[in-house]
Amino acid sequence: MQCKSGDHIQTGHIQFPKILPNNICRVIAMGDWEKCEDGEETYNALMKKTNEIDAIVFLGDMAYNLNKNNGEKGNEFLAFAQGLISTIPFQVSYHY
Repeated sequence: MQCKSGDHIQTGHIQFPKILPNNICRVIAMGDWEKCEDGEETYNALMKKTNEIDAIVFLGDMAYNLNKNNGEKGNEFLAFAQGLISTIPFQVSYHY
């Protein structure tokens, strides 16, 4: 997607391109992601394609037991994912 220069949505210190009407939006839907060998392969593949992805919708099963070891597992996962989720708009869905 090519956005017109200067068309951005700004949230805090992060700017994301604004999706304009009639433009194609390239969205990845994914789930079941944690910090492990497969998760790192997914991360690396997505980071190579950041200029080809407009948004990611995360459908669930994000790093099991985020509260394990007093939240340390969650901190490790978020530090691992930060490069990707701070580069591409990332929406997490919730279902119980």
